Amino acid sequence: MKPVSLDVLFNNKIFRIPDYQRGFAWQTEQLRQFWDDLVNLAEGRSHYTGLITMREIATDNTDRYGKEQWLIRDFSHRAYHIVDGQQRLTTLVVLLQAFVELKRSLCKDKSDREIYVSESLTIDDVVEKYIVRKHPKGIYRTYKFGYDADNPSDKFFRHNIVGEPADGKVDETFYTLNLTRAKEYFAKRLRQLYESAGTPGLQEMYSKVTRSLLFNEYVIEDEFDVYVAFETMNNRGKPLSNLELLKNRLIYLVTLYSNDCLDAVSREDLRQRINKVWKGVYHQLGRNKAHPLNDDEFLRAHWIMYFGFDSKANYSHFLLDDYFFPRRVQDPAAATVHPRGFLEPAEIDKYVVSLGASAPHWFNLHFPRKSYPPLKGAEVVALLKLQRAGIRYFKPLVMAVLKKNNTDSTERTKAFKGMERFVFLAFHVHGMQWNYARPEFLRAARQVDREEIGLATVHKKLSGRLSGMLGEDGTLKQHWFRNLMARKFADGGYGYYAWSGLRHLLFEYELHLQGRRLSKVSWEHLKKSKRDMVTVEHIAPQGPNKHWRPAFKKHHAFRDLDEQEGDPTFRELYHRHVNSLGNLLLLSRSVNSALQDHAFERKKEAWRDSEGNTLRDGYANGSHSELEVAMQESWGPEEIRERGMKLLTFFEDRWQVRFRSEEEKEHLLMLSVDS
Repeated sequence: MKPVSLDVLFNNKIFRIPDYQRGFAWQTEQLRQFWDDLVNLAEGRSHYTGLITMREIATDNTDRYGKEQWLIRDFSHRAYHIVDGQQRLTTLVVLLQAFVELKRSLCKDKSDREIYVSESLTIDDVVEKYIVRKHPKGIYRTYKFGYDADNPSDKFFRHNIVGEPADGKVDETFYTLNLTRAKEYFAKRLRQLYESAGTPGLQEMYSKVTRSLLFNEYVIEDEFDVYVAFETMNNRGKPLSNLELLKNRLIYLVTLYSNDCLDAVSREDLRQRINKVWKGVYHQLGRNKAHPLNDDEFLRAHWIMYFGFDSKANYSHFLLDDYFFPRRVQDPAAATVHPRGFLEPAEIDKYVVSLGASAPHWFNLHFPRKSYPPLKGAEVVALLKLQRAGIRYFKPLVMAVLKKNNTDSTERTKAFKGMERFVFLAFHVHGMQWNYARPEFLRAARQVDREEIGLATVHKKLSGRLSGMLGEDGTLKQHWFRNLMARKFADGGYGYYAWSGLRHLLFEYELHLQGRRLSKVSWEHLKKSKRDMVTVEHIAPQGPNKHWRPAFKKHHAFRDLDEQEGDPTFRELYHRHVNSLGNLLLLSRSVNSALQDHAFERKKEAWRDSEGNTLRDGYANGSHSELEVAMQESWGPEEIRERGMKLLTFFEDRWQVRFRSEEEKEHLLMLSVDS
């Protein structure tokens, strides 16, 4: 089997990516490697690009492939489904389209037949060979390469990549984002190549793409083998996700049913439903272009909600090697040997419908502000708070709750608030292990989805799991929290500054101070620490200096340690104060860390250069929390204690708990050496 160039591969062929295939999965890293291979390919040398596995399409299906018939009948073309190699071929066609558009932009006053790539080859020739041909009578355009009409990427590819005029809304999915980025990437690279090497550089690149890249062709004969080949071959390179594999598997199972079990009309209807659902799922996963959602995480969460959590089961093995297993369909008699018996078409249909109905709620739980249909304001707020606390293992349960359209939004909001309170108190305050109560609430997702329990029961479960940490009157059994903080302060530890609940508490306090006023802090700035951004600052610096010694020395706890900064007791006491809750402040924007050791008076006010430009903002024009601190005349041990007590009082009100006494509350601040 002699390798052939792209120029030969496309001779008298029409390529289609079938409905069971995944969309375009290559991202910037794969595109960069591909481009670098082309650029570094020496003149006159070839590069083996891999195997293209195909299956010839039965072209008598005029309903599905009517637009291809004239090329097949009158111009001796043959149509093929691409089983393996679509990522490479899609990349090359997108690159050629970007090449065509660049040449057109450089010759705006000429037609395609007047724009030459070489002495005898025009842009019109390139388009007709690799991209699209117009019917001789101008009736329609037939694509040399593209997607089946059932494939979610078909319309997007034709309109947004190749430039066919749109006839209505063009849906975007997880994969269409990759197509757009690929075209933008190659457009930029080709423009740079033209600016550095001119037209000869573009001609050389075109020659490399069409003549120097070599492929082997392999045609699969058996219709059923094509689905197995897809699963095995497409796991090379960029592996298939389980959601991609599952779509292929379900379509394969539909083809296996006998006509007695599933007639031709029902078979096509179920196949269309699978395609429609997957199109909707990938639309939801890619709706937020800046943050596309992980498809396998969604599939696993839905598995938990639909089939029920089983700690001993692997979700992908369950779906592909057990439940949706070909042996359950191929032979009804043999299927009786399988523990689950024969797989009825109705079971596939029911599962697919549930998957499609769940996808919008999966998007909404991640991006409640962008939800559609829009969630009520209180639900959005409650979900955002749950995200900030850390949604942990509650995603399947949240998805199930959001699916309950027959439930009042007030009840759903109450459930989300209960989850947030549970997460904060159980994990951040009491330091429970990550899997505490996990099986119970994962199983509750299925119970809610099947309406075996209501949201009142969910709330009862959440409260019950906190009962060992709270007294009957809501009093916090604070030895859990005190022991947790003692470990944080031990051996020079950073105390509250290292506490996992700090950012959530400070942000909630900021919102409390903000009320209906303008927001000054974004949670996005708190999610990750950046080099040039300090999100939580020590008001009094971590190391004592000349600006801060006086404020501490005049306090009774430090008075006897005057002028003894080297004393270990002084160091420990100072360390405890600066890392206590009251000394930690939420900042509204980037602050230069070099300025953190300056005096409190200088921290309060903005710093400006000789021309009046602001170098850094002071507390007096920062967040609402900064404004509150800026009202203090000075800052020392007493102010740290007072603010810490205020934050713990807010803690009580916000999370509906009580500390036994003011003395115990003060003890939790860990300000004394013997705390």
